[in-house]
Amino acid sequence: ELLDGFGVRVDPGRPLHTLGIGTQQMVALARAVSVRAQVVIMDEPTSSLEPREVETLFRVIENLRGQGIAVLYVSHRMDE
Repeated sequence: ELLDGFGVRVDPGRPLHTLGIGTQQMVALARAVSVRAQVVIMDEPTSSLEPREVETLFRVIENLRGQGIAVLYVSHRMDE
């Protein structure tokens, strides 16, 4: 359900390592949210993502912030 909220569709029976990097990152983020993490730390989360996946990630981050979850985001890209 969390992944659907992130706009990501995943077959629950599919091994994680067979998913694309962007999908793997969304799964990791969903795991953090599912355990009610109060802080999410991201190190270079967009480094291997396609532009569409970057947009999705930023929407998810805004959603998390709206829920009161602190997000620490590290990037070497000045445009982020």
